[in-house]
Amino acid sequence: MKKVIAIIILTVFGFAFAGENLVEKIPPTDGDFSVRILTTNDEHQLPYDKSFTMVVELDFPSDASYQPFVLNFDDIPCFDCDEKPKEESKPTTEGRKTARFSYQLEPLQPPFEIPAITVTFKDGQGNDVTVTTEPFKMNIAKPTPSEELEDDFLEPLTPPGMERKDLMRLLAWCGGALLVLLLVAGGLWRTLRKHHLVVTPPLTPYEIAQRDLEALLAEKLPEAGEYKRFYERISGILREYLENRFDVKAPRLTTEEFLQLLTTTPELVREHRDLLQKFLSACDLVKFAGEVPDSPEIAQITTACRTFLDTTQPPPPPDGQP
Repeated sequence: MKKVIAIIILTVFGFAFAGENLVEKIPPTDGDFSVRILTTNDEHQLPYDKSFTMVVELDFPSDASYQPFVLNFDDIPCFDCDEKPKEESKPTTEGRKTARFSYQLEPLQPPFEIPAITVTFKDGQGNDVTVTTEPFKMNIAKPTPSEELEDDFLEPLTPPGMERKDLMRLLAWCGGALLVLLLVAGGLWRTLRKHHLVVTPPLTPYEIAQRDLEALLAEKLPEAGEYKRFYERISGILREYLENRFDVKAPRLTTEEFLQLLTTTPELVREHRDLLQKFLSACDLVKFAGEVPDSPEIAQITTACRTFLDTTQPPPPPDGQP
């Protein structure tokens, strides 16, 4: 009889969830100790750039309890949860209790799957009762190049496990080291100037890009299966070259906005812009849509980078001029 009443209560909660546009994803498990999961309705595919709600609901006897459980989203790379879950616990019927944990999840990258969730209860005699749900997938649209995360592409990420205070301390040390290097460089420059020594001219943007590209190819990242890292690095080399070569300082622009800005650069003809657009779009599909390129595609993207550098480098100065 208690189990029937509990199911009625869960049904009533289901009507309440309907007002929140939640649907039952994992039904209540059988027995005195039950776990069910509800999520935002994904019948018509949820948009990639919107968060959604997931509720974990526990139903158990009033003389029992549940052990605190934590969903570690470091082990669920397809979703992010910035806040602690909202917890609600209250009696439902005579001899029963219900607890709810509400999460706001943000999609990161496919496949969008919630793994099995395990909850451990303590019955009235102090014995452990473990209930594990089934994993399930969310119907979420995959990201497209137009939905790219330019902040991730343009700005360095905090290394995993590094707290903000540790990062600030590291930056302070780096700043101090940079200051020492600048002082040493200044002293060396004065020494060279005093002895009339020839100072090697700084590298041009083209030479920097060629040097970085050769160093990247020597790492053989595609052979190690690190396709996303390879495409991030090669697109970063070309973008840095464009900014230095044509004096375009727009680090926070999206690829589309960046290409639009380059239309005002007279040195770039239409063939250059078309080649650049194809290059960056191909990189976006690997970085943000999770595509896995084959060997011919990797060779093509490398050739496209070399071609763009070779055809846009400044012409050599006339004879007799530095």
